[in-house]
Amino acid sequence: MAEQDKPSKRVQPRIARRKDVAELAQVSPSTVSLVLNNTPGPRIPDATRQRIIDAANQLGYQPNAVARALVTGKTMTIGVVFHYIGNPFYDTASSWLNGAWSVFHPHEYRILLGEGDEEKPLAGLYRQRGVDGMLMLVPPTSPEDQDKELQFMIEADFPCCAIGARLKADIGDYVDTDNFGAAKMMTEKLIQAGHKRIMHITGPHLFNSSAMDRLNGYKQALKENGIEIDESLIRYGNYTGTMGEDLLNEAMDEGVKFTAIFAANASTAHFAIKLLRKRGLDVPKDVSITAIDRPYQNEPLDYELVTYQQDTYGIGKKAGELLLERIMSDEVLPSRNCYVEGTFIDGNTIHPV
Repeated sequence: MAEQDKPSKRVQPRIARRKDVAELAQVSPSTVSLVLNNTPGPRIPDATRQRIIDAANQLGYQPNAVARALVTGKTMTIGVVFHYIGNPFYDTASSWLNGAWSVFHPHEYRILLGEGDEEKPLAGLYRQRGVDGMLMLVPPTSPEDQDKELQFMIEADFPCCAIGARLKADIGDYVDTDNFGAAKMMTEKLIQAGHKRIMHITGPHLFNSSAMDRLNGYKQALKENGIEIDESLIRYGNYTGTMGEDLLNEAMDEGVKFTAIFAANASTAHFAIKLLRKRGLDVPKDVSITAIDRPYQNEPLDYELVTYQQDTYGIGKKAGELLLERIMSDEVLPSRNCYVEGTFIDGNTIHPV
């Protein structure tokens, strides 16, 4: 091979070091570390501090994350574990994370993601102080169902916050919609229109506390209005619209009588409406329907769903605030359950009996 045909080595760009900043600012490398890591204690003249900052900016210097962690005890990284993956959860999770990011970004935090049952390496990072805190998105209802690494995290009182479902263990914080109250309200909207045979298509109530709260809110509304709970009207789903459609189809084939449906989420409501129309029924004249969550967004709608829309961005923001407070605190904080208020959206899917 001719000399000119040989592949040339890729030249790696030179990264500015702490020593380079020290030389340009005419101070010691240790003084650079004290200033750029905002280390409390030593009194450094303002002029010297500004000279170091100017030198770092001029050289494009970024402190080494590992070295900075050794000095400050902070990795500036938040771990995020997804325990449930599926539509429409991605949209909800994205909004939660946008809200949380609005809190973490100004403090120069990064986010590290782990998914589903793959979270063991991520959750284990807390023991090595690889992350400063953890957001757990829709964790299983019972901590016994979680990965062993998360159990260690719980026992160590590591800063954490659950979103979308709470843990039975009294650890960290929990932020969500008031699912019980929202479900009770949406069921009562149907009762106020004269409906008594109200079907409820649930979410995954066996492992998700939000689904259980929505089921209990539905039952409480019936109880308070003197309506007997009919188990044949409760169909146990998993928040996916297609499963809700199958469950409704099954109930109709069984001859179950109902005049209204409270769906655990808007996706389930949408597929229920499609099935009812396919079977020759009109919504809302023949069957009224309400739900929780923002209206289904994957296709154009020719109806306006009566629903309770969660403030998912606000939930994420509140979770970020609580987690950051827990990370920054020198004290062990008590567990906090916080509910972020959503918005009732009126529509045209309820018709009086």
